[in-house]
Amino acid sequence: MRSCVEAGSLVFVEKDVLDFEVEARVLVDWLCKGKCFFRDQDGEEVNIQGRLMWLLPRVHDSVLKGEIEGALKQSVSVKE
Repeated sequence: MRSCVEAGSLVFVEKDVLDFEVEARVLVDWLCKGKCFFRDQDGEEVNIQGRLMWLLPRVHDSVLKGEIEGALKQSVSVKE
């Protein structure tokens, strides 16, 4: 097992990655629907774009990373 880890063929998933990815999918959906803020468990208002930027390096799914990038870019694009 040690040689597999050293060779890079065995990778341990970061704790809570699946939770981060689920949260990111929900936030991408909300952002694409025009929502910019949500209230967290403590009742604090959280900026969806900022939260997605925080989640981005924690997401391992490359398709989801692309969706996050696209949603963030679209959310700041100039509307004509």
